[in-house]
Amino acid sequence: TGPDDTLIVEVLRDDGSPCTEGEIGKVVITDIHNHATPVVRYSLGDMAEASAPCRCGRGLPTVRRIVGRSRNLIRLPTGDRVWPSLGGFGPEGYLKALPILQFQIVQTELDLLEVRLVTARPLNAEEEQFIVARTNRALGHPFRVEFRYFEDRLPLPASGKFEDFVCLV
Repeated sequence: TGPDDTLIVEVLRDDGSPCTEGEIGKVVITDIHNHATPVVRYSLGDMAEASAPCRCGRGLPTVRRIVGRSRNLIRLPTGDRVWPSLGGFGPEGYLKALPILQFQIVQTELDLLEVRLVTARPLNAEEEQFIVARTNRALGHPFRVEFRYFEDRLPLPASGKFEDFVCLV
């Protein structure tokens, strides 16, 4: 008996309906053999991309990839919540030529992002504008952006877990 025989893993839209292949939704589990403490559609707090049903013939749902935690969704002024695509800040991203040692983006207001940086050298105005333009393009909204620089490293929250994106709204 494997986990697919005892657990149902689903990727769901906000309305509770199943995501189709390529859609991103929240991951929930149902433990069908736990008679002492039933667990039905328990949300793990993870967001995942749904994939095609398993080709084994049983039709079990599959997950293409885990994209992150639901608490890290960006809130748009329209009210929509979307996964922030911050790939440009990574080692292979569009900002790789800049002297960024550590970064974090914090949404402090509905239309305001604070870009927190530790850099090898101060960025000039052109480099900051490049970051603003590419970040807004990646997020699909013209956010106001403020920069905040730190000396050695970015501060950790009380949990001790560093996150690239934090939504405070």
